[in-house]
Amino acid sequence: MLPLRLTESLWDQSAILPTGTVVMGQPGDDPARYVMLNGAAVHISALEWTANGCDTRSLMGVPDEWLGTAAVHQIANGTVVKDASGADASVYVMAGGFAVPLTYADFTGLGHDKRPLEGAPGEWLKSAAAKATPADGTMLLSPGEQHRLADHRRHQEGLHR
Repeated sequence: MLPLRLTESLWDQSAILPTGTVVMGQPGDDPARYVMLNGAAVHISALEWTANGCDTRSLMGVPDEWLGTAAVHQIANGTVVKDASGADASVYVMAGGFAVPLTYADFTGLGHDKRPLEGAPGEWLKSAAAKATPADGTMLLSPGEQHRLADHRRHQEGLHR
């Protein structure tokens, strides 16, 4: 399937493509493919490309400069994700680039069940879940507590409700 292409002069550098859009850099020198997930471009392997059904979607060619920026963005904090292939039923919430595993009690008790559940490439998701901690400055919430990470350590902060 040939990608849709936009000329760089017509491309809005601040564009945010919808979740699920599949993209590649143009002029197409790099064969890597990405799937958009809440404003970030997430790499998808060749194996997952077919297994997750991305090969049946229109492939959009985007300027390399834009793709480079979108590929380094972290998935928005609070995004609820699962493996798009369905191979793993685990559910995670994104926090500072880290995929935090959710128990069923946390999924429902913290209101994550009210948010869209987004499919993510499994290889990328395993990598995000394997990180040691979320990025410094990330705010973590749990019932009745609030913590901010600094130097990869949790510091309790008062809740203002």
